[in-house]
Amino acid sequence: MDLGGMNFEKYKFELGARIMKARLKKGMTQDQLAKAIGRSQPAITQIESGKSLPGTGTLFKLGKALDTPVNRFFPETVPNRVLGTTIFGLLWVRIRHWWYRRKRNKSAEEES
Repeated sequence: MDLGGMNFEKYKFELGARIMKARLKKGMTQDQLAKAIGRSQPAITQIESGKSLPGTGTLFKLGKALDTPVNRFFPETVPNRVLGTTIFGLLWVRIRHWWYRRKRNKSAEEES
């Protein structure tokens, strides 16, 4: 599936890589991050490896635990550069995340 020129699997991998980069910059282990956001260490591994897409709530918990604006986890887009961490930027992140999850769910239904 192609989402605006970006393969969905590549999107998940890039999202996970950005989360891992923020975690390493903060000097945290996967276990420490998992405890900070109330998830398991294997869940963090799944997210960082691109095998799992975190929900919106988890994304915001990750951002808070890593002292990183949530929009930094996503690929660079015009709204990310222009809106940044303003309320409109955060709204854009939520809308975009909802859209990608919606697309993923539709593709999973079509494969069934």
